[in-house]
Parts: sequence; structure tokens; C-alpha cells
Amino acid sequence: MDLDIWKKRKKEMKCTFDMLAKKSNVPKRTLEDIFSGRTPSPRIDTVQAIEKALGLSECDCDGDTGLSDARLSEAERHMLDTFRKVGNRYGESGQERAVAILELAFLSE
Repeated sequence: MDLDIWKKRKKEMKCTFDMLAKKSNVPKRTLEDIFSGRTPSPRIDTVQAIEKALGLSECDCDGDTGLSDARLSEAERHMLDTFRKVGNRYGESGQERAVAILELAFLSE
């Protein structure tokens, strides 16, 4: 994620946060937090949705989830695959619980 590139592209497109939220399906508040730096490490799927909306993704999306895997590191790819497996087994609520557990374990220091 290169925030400077995102900001430049958003400006080139004359795109407001409202417009980007509609195009990316990412809440406006989330976009504002990411672009301002308040959220320095957004979720992978959020990054990919924003990059796709800004026309910055390198490839078309993966058929199963709609997420592009082209620029992921091996560790990120493994995390995303595990997240998909949780979703397949436990649904969206299971994924939400997994994210909440990770946030509690690593971000509440």
C-alpha cells in the first residue's frame, strides 16, 4: 500500500470520499481514516478494494472471493487463505470473530 500513490490517483480522478466509498464498497469513514493515516495497516481486502476502485490493481480478481492476490507476500497469501478457510467453515461471523481476536491480541497494547 502506497498512500501517496493513492492520494495522487484520487486527486487525478477528482474523486471524493463519497464517490470512492461507493466505488470500492468501503465505508467513507474507513477511507478517511486510512487516507489520514489514522489507520496505517488496513485489512488486505480493504486495500485491494481501494486499489481496484482507483484503477491501481495489477490483475483481475480471484473468482472465489473477489480479492486480487497478485502483490501479496507469501505470509499475506497464507493469512488470506486461512481467512478464506475460516469463512468457508464458519461464515462471515467467524471471520469477524477471528479479526476481533487478532485485534485484541496484537493491537490493544
